[in-house]
Amino acid sequence: GDSGVGKSALLANWVKENENNDDFNLFYHFVGNSFSDNNYEDILRHLCDEINELYHFEKRDNNKGIIEEANDLLNVVAVQEKRLIIVIDGINQIATRTNEKLLLWLPAANDKVKFLFSTLKDDETMHVFELRNYRVETVMPLSSKEREHFVVGYLGNYGKRLSESQLRRIVDDPENTNTLVLKSLLDELICFGSYEYLDSRIEYYLSAPSITDFFDRVLTRMEDDYSANGDLVRRTLILIAISERG
Repeated sequence: GDSGVGKSALLANWVKENENNDDFNLFYHFVGNSFSDNNYEDILRHLCDEINELYHFEKRDNNKGIIEEANDLLNVVAVQEKRLIIVIDGINQIATRTNEKLLLWLPAANDKVKFLFSTLKDDETMHVFELRNYRVETVMPLSSKEREHFVVGYLGNYGKRLSESQLRRIVDDPENTNTLVLKSLLDELICFGSYEYLDSRIEYYLSAPSITDFFDRVLTRMEDDYSANGDLVRRTLILIAISERG
């Protein structure tokens, strides 16, 4: 699915519902939300540590590389009674030094081990999945009715509501088929305190010619709000951009 359509939210909710499932053990790794460098070694180390804990294996010191260690552990899981489902979200964000997106480092699935990935539809990892004939489910944008339900429910959590014309203006805007954009717009409206100028504020965001321009306007609002603190927003973004794991 596209970026911002809700793949990570979908997987996170599914993981939460199933992390105590009696039928299988569950390992999950959200590539974009970790403190690691998003390299495959960190993913496999996390996987090996979790398998040892889930199956109560005794961790052994050996001189094997992390790829061989992960393969060995999954072969042992293959003869266990309880299955293992491995969820890796945002595999498209894996750090690439050589050909990591070909996923040659990833252990093979077996009768007791299954993988569940999320990725972008035009990413190299998606081409690998297609070549391997993996089953593909596409996360589609919310329908107009679903967006309307989301807007009303989300604003209702904060005691806010829109007029019918305002609701229709937001729901029918093409950019708001992207769930991340829609939620970000609603967050902007929630923190906007002047009801009599709400129409113009909605228009200000919806008139952005692209998603990039929309988020530029969000950042501009932040700069205005924190102007008393100098160039706080600019300096914060600089620190994120140059940080090792920003």
